[in-house]
Amino acid sequence: MTMTAARSRILVVVLGGAVLAATAAGIGVVRGWWRTGDTGRTNAQGQGVSRAASRVAAAIRAGRLDEALAACADPPGTGLGADELGELGSWLIGKDRLVLGWTALEAARRVDPRHAATARALDQLEGRLVVASGQELATRREAADEVEFLRGVRGGPALGLLALGLARFGDTPAAARELLDRVLIRNRAELRAIDAPAGSLRLLARLLMETGRPADAERLLSPLIATAANPPASPGASSSGVDREAAWLLSRVALQLDQQDRADAMLERAAGFGAGDSSPEPAPFVGSRKCAECHRIAYSAAQRETNPHARTIYLGKGLKDVPLPDRPVPDPLDPHVQHGFTRKADDRIELETRDEKGQVARAVVAYAMGSGEHGITMVSRDVPGGTPRQLRISYYTAEHTWRETKGVTAVPHDPKDFIGLELSDKSLRQCLQCHTTWFRAALPIPNTTPGPESADLGIGCERCHGPGLNHVKAVESGFAEWAIGATRSSPPRRLLRSCNECHGSNGTVEPSDPEFTRVQGTTLRFSRCYTGADGALHCATCHDPHRGLDTVRTHYEPKCLACHDTKSRGKASGAMATAKAEGAAHGGTAGGGPASQHRSPPICPVNPAEGCIDCHMPRVQEPSLKMRFTDHHIRVHREPAATPAKGG
Repeated sequence: MTMTAARSRILVVVLGGAVLAATAAGIGVVRGWWRTGDTGRTNAQGQGVSRAASRVAAAIRAGRLDEALAACADPPGTGLGADELGELGSWLIGKDRLVLGWTALEAARRVDPRHAATARALDQLEGRLVVASGQELATRREAADEVEFLRGVRGGPALGLLALGLARFGDTPAAARELLDRVLIRNRAELRAIDAPAGSLRLLARLLMETGRPADAERLLSPLIATAANPPASPGASSSGVDREAAWLLSRVALQLDQQDRADAMLERAAGFGAGDSSPEPAPFVGSRKCAECHRIAYSAAQRETNPHARTIYLGKGLKDVPLPDRPVPDPLDPHVQHGFTRKADDRIELETRDEKGQVARAVVAYAMGSGEHGITMVSRDVPGGTPRQLRISYYTAEHTWRETKGVTAVPHDPKDFIGLELSDKSLRQCLQCHTTWFRAALPIPNTTPGPESADLGIGCERCHGPGLNHVKAVESGFAEWAIGATRSSPPRRLLRSCNECHGSNGTVEPSDPEFTRVQGTTLRFSRCYTGADGALHCATCHDPHRGLDTVRTHYEPKCLACHDTKSRGKASGAMATAKAEGAAHGGTAGGGPASQHRSPPICPVNPAEGCIDCHMPRVQEPSLKMRFTDHHIRVHREPAATPAKGG
């Protein structure tokens, strides 16, 4: 696992020898530092503690987080100094809320890097991570990674206010985990855009609307609707002083509360904020079956069992459809280890892995992921223990064989690791998020009722279009906006970004490397068809996301020739014309450049009438998986030059 910046700091502390002695006293010491008066208060130079700060600190010590949040939310960030954030971190850690407590301490350090109590508390937390082992080590590593993600928020008060708000509204373990999960699944750029406490309030309001708590969201947002006489220092503010994003969010609050007139009024005050799908819709899921009430044809196609998007995951009784080997399968790297599968019931597949010494590791299959078009990989949970693992062997459809899962390159030492690679909570979330409508619907979460999205087959409507409650309310009330995340009229770059969440790469990509033919959404962007169309080309230009993949080349060649034909000379057509039309609809060309940059697509000098796919988008074998994928880096594929003979 990659060492986070937080853990990098640990090494310096440990080498100094200061931490190991402190860790012996346990976490209780952290709380004591704020109880004994050794607080390193920033007001020690004779300045009195502000009334708001006193209220915040007293409320935190008493565990009244609602009162503390109210005191520092109007105006945003009031009373959140290093002392108050230290109090918050101490209190949360004492309540076993490690991630938020640690985050509050990080916020305190940002407010005052010399704050002595904060420094000692953080040293102890980071030092404990060094000496921990077993389950404690795994828990603290997960916590450190989550804290590092949250630290994307800029500024101490903004980060501290986010931690306080998450702690206040996560008032039960289930609610706390859900709110934190909803933050962690976001693009980190969204957190980096928060540089003031008002931004934290807006994010908290979004989370509350996503979880069906619009009234709580309204209480956070209302103070942000400022007058011209008191304009907010906010990127979302207009020249009139109105926080446009807050107004836009309040229009959605009003939709959820069935306050149509107020929704219209707030939308008017938003003055165009969110236009062009620039802001995700903060709404609960309604489930694909609700979408079917108006969109029957699209629903029937997308949720049909033959559609690969509806077969991205098998769980529960769906495991009955997963193919199993009829005999034990040798481990791909150690043939002395055997993997045996037994179907005990429709919803239960047991796995037993046995080595040559007779050591046995057992697990139960929790998920099988993959549509089966290329293959299926399973995720199991250890028996006992429940540790999630990605199995070392996978099923490959073309060969009807079982062999190594991508990434299996070493022989483990621990018998349990022969079952598969241990997955962190973060890794499991990421797997499920690309194979379901909403990853939490596939997790066994105690004391929670599954949402309507849990009834979706694989990937449902709201995985791509966004949660739908606001849309349903908008249609029912005649609201001026559709209030849905993505539609066919969305900007092309927005549509491509949606597909890229699962069909793209977050790392460095060599566009011509066969290793990356699986990440079509990324390699497409290297092609001249994409760059020449000024960003107008996207996945849905050629593919219907509601239907199964068409594998007949004659389906795609007309789409190529719509641009690359002799009739297009001297004028933009096909995707180019689409770029101009969609660009005009969204305030400019689709890629943001002037329309004059559009040039006529070239005509193929070899065969201008057919053969586009075979020449320019051949199927290429991905070396590690030994499977063939269509290369979406559309270009001229040349045969490699012959190697000259030696000595001649």
